[in-house]
Amino acid sequence: MKKIFSFTKRKKHPSGTPDNGSVLSVGYELKEKDLGKVHKAASVGDLAKLKQLVKKNDINQLDKENRTALHIACASGHVEVVQFLVESKAKLNLCDNQNRSALMKAVQGQHERCVSILLENHAEPNLVDVNSNTALHLAANIPSISTTVRLLEHEADINAQNKDGFTPLIVSVREDHIEMAEFLLKEGAGVNVMDQAQRSALNKDTFLFFSVHMFLQLYVFSNLCIYGVFYSVILPLFLVKAHGIFTVLTLM
Repeated sequence: MKKIFSFTKRKKHPSGTPDNGSVLSVGYELKEKDLGKVHKAASVGDLAKLKQLVKKNDINQLDKENRTALHIACASGHVEVVQFLVESKAKLNLCDNQNRSALMKAVQGQHERCVSILLENHAEPNLVDVNSNTALHLAANIPSISTTVRLLEHEADINAQNKDGFTPLIVSVREDHIEMAEFLLKEGAGVNVMDQAQRSALNKDTFLFFSVHMFLQLYVFSNLCIYGVFYSVILPLFLVKAHGIFTVLTLM
């Protein structure tokens, strides 16, 4: 039996972000002259200095871009600083000028220990940024299954939609992240959630033809060992009929 599925990478912007405009830059461009003492200590991971500074300074003070020390520590992956700030009652859900929380910056930077600390201390996983992305959208875009697991354990909305109507599943499909898409499907992500153009993740008019192929692969071929040879032929035909996808599949 031969699979006839092909996957084409989407064009990226020079920044490495998707061309759909839904996911913005990963880290912060920090200029020392623009940082206060607390933010500066957090940016370099100077825990000793930070402990001294917070005695006389507001731990939640904002810089010009509405970032807190916690935002910067999470974006930089300074675990001990993040732990200290959380224990010192830093506000976890404040958002920067892109409306992103410290949790979102930790997710974007793939700093999983920071993500865990925040979630275990009740950071909100379903806040949305300027494009209505949640932390789960960002994890799907990376992709990071381990971070996605942590977010779902803390009640992240698996079917949350951003301003384009994209769910984390649709984001993973658009970016050709096959394992992430498969994981989200297994966790119950909806394939019939419509985006702003009234397209679902599995639809004959889907924005990327390869996404149809991918879902057929995930639904059919990943289950061969369970359903056996008989269903390896019947199930694709069933899916094609059920979802209105008129695609010719050649099985060899």
